Amino acid sequence: MTANGTDKPESWFKKAEEALQKASEAVAEAWKATEEPRRHALDTARQAAQQATEALDKGIEAAKSSWEKATHSAPAPDRPVDHPDAG
Repeated sequence: MTANGTDKPESWFKKAEEALQKASEAVAEAWKATEEPRRHALDTARQAAQQATEALDKGIEAAKSSWEKATHSAPAPDRPVDHPDAG
């Protein structure tokens, strides 16, 4: 402490530096602690996306099959066809 009772400039800086180091360590520990839940959430999202892709593929195949049956085996278009009556 200085004569007027305040901390030396180096003292507050050292305290701030130590506090920042502790905060940094706490953030690193928190990030590491959530690694497994984050990995699990990512795997779950991947599985859901894969299932959605499979469902869409099946839906597209069903639509093509329905088209071909309705048009007496005419091949289904790769893209939707604009209907002249569509608004």
